[in-house]
Amino acid sequence: MFEIHSLGGVRIQDSTGGTIRLRSRKHLALLVYLAAAGRQVYTRDSLARLLWETSLDRARHSLSQAIYDLRRHLPGVIDSATGDAVRLDTSVFQLDALEFEKALKSGDLSLAVDLYRGPFADNLARVGTDDFERWLEAERLRLARLGEMALRRYVRQCDEAGRWGEMCVAALRLVKLSSFDEEAHRALMRGLWLHGDGASAIRHYEEVVAPLQSELPGGVSEETELLVQRIRSTPPPEPWVDNLGELHTPFLGREEEMETLRAAVRNIVAIPETAILVSGEAGIGKSRLVSEFTRSVTLENIQLMESRCYPAEADVPYGPVIDGLHPIAAEVSRRPTEDLASFTRIGHLLPEFEHLVADSEKRVDPSAWRRRLYEEVTGVVRLSLEIAPIVWVIEDVQWMDATSISLLHYMTRRLEGYPFLLVVTLRVARGADLPDALPLSPPGNSELSSELRLRPLSGDEIGELLKRASPDPGHLDAMELAQRLAGGNPFFALEVFRAAVGSTEWAAEASRWDPLTDGRLSKVLAVRLRGLSREGLTLLQATAVLQRQATPGA
Repeated sequence: MFEIHSLGGVRIQDSTGGTIRLRSRKHLALLVYLAAAGRQVYTRDSLARLLWETSLDRARHSLSQAIYDLRRHLPGVIDSATGDAVRLDTSVFQLDALEFEKALKSGDLSLAVDLYRGPFADNLARVGTDDFERWLEAERLRLARLGEMALRRYVRQCDEAGRWGEMCVAALRLVKLSSFDEEAHRALMRGLWLHGDGASAIRHYEEVVAPLQSELPGGVSEETELLVQRIRSTPPPEPWVDNLGELHTPFLGREEEMETLRAAVRNIVAIPETAILVSGEAGIGKSRLVSEFTRSVTLENIQLMESRCYPAEADVPYGPVIDGLHPIAAEVSRRPTEDLASFTRIGHLLPEFEHLVADSEKRVDPSAWRRRLYEEVTGVVRLSLEIAPIVWVIEDVQWMDATSISLLHYMTRRLEGYPFLLVVTLRVARGADLPDALPLSPPGNSELSSELRLRPLSGDEIGELLKRASPDPGHLDAMELAQRLAGGNPFFALEVFRAAVGSTEWAAEASRWDPLTDGRLSKVLAVRLRGLSREGLTLLQATAVLQRQATPGA
């Protein structure tokens, strides 16, 4: 089997990767023409006239020499060259242009964009007759359009799946193919920002996009200018840090779930889905998924609200509701007084509305008017929805207080059809059923909500996670141990790996364990904690007492 590379220049490789050289460019052109046709049969006369501008006899003689050259350097490639028929045996070679089209048709966009490396046969210009040149130019244009389409789809796919690095590479290629395509430039700037490089996003605008102002019909679009304003005013996201404060860069195995969440935002106006529950066992990747999701919508015309529940605050009424409402409360509270006349109770929860509470009501427990309070909170959200759609992400609702559960259940019912999306995460043991009390309509029993139960990662995905977290080949034994014990849990896999790297004695003991069972994770973490300094342990204990996230470096 040998390979014919035609996208980005024609070259031939044998099965070992060595280069095969034919006697002339015309012979190379003949090979590419026949290979692109697959098993189609051509007459000798048609091929001779296509490539040689001489008398037919001389052209046929030149064709015979070319066929001999192909047979000599590529044994078995000529399937039939007796009499007047010529065709190739497609079983002995691969043409990248054909493989590219197959990948595109099958939906394998990653392979398609990898195969499309440049214009078709761009080193074969002016080697044949005008008919050959017309065929070559038509194929080059057709494949270029397919290549551009593949890149556009792949950029969108990477964006939806949260693969920002791959998105940047593909968007840069797209910009080079079509320098006046604002959508491609926006994708590149967005990808750079999402990848944490806001400075490069701004530099690309200033050095590449802004100079196009005079060349684009109507100048740079309002959509592009709005994106740049958001990039300038919004700090790029920080690298992901896991629960033990270590950089945890790989994000694997959650492409489908990410695409589901992104699709819900994309359809938030036309086909709104009120609530999505992201569930799974501890360490399975719920927080990482919603973190990448919220990052992905930051630059969009979306109001983002975020809350987290904590076990020590499970009895604090409306805690996560208050945390989530603050970002929109300030804007809504500045509306005309007549718009807020009915908001007489929400001031008990939010200081932004305290001035609306009558003096006679300031010492009254808001639970006495619970239904009225629910209506006012929902009303604040409705008023804010007049500005832009809202996505509210609440993590760890297994620790949510009963009052918040009741209020949010009420709200999701009343906001059906509005551009509002509630995304909550819930810790639930592997294989366990969902609890009855949730801050949304029961998944599966309502058109308003759905569940994303995070599956364990496959063995290959865990292996890739560990390789990308630590590419050191000297840690192969630790990787294999973590892969075997993890049971598909990425957090457990990383902690086993780190513990095994830090202690060979512990690794020897752990090698006798069965895969992930109750109590194993605490043993792994105990090994990790023993490696902390006194100051580090003190900080960890303080954070545990607070039972709130601590920002590294703050």
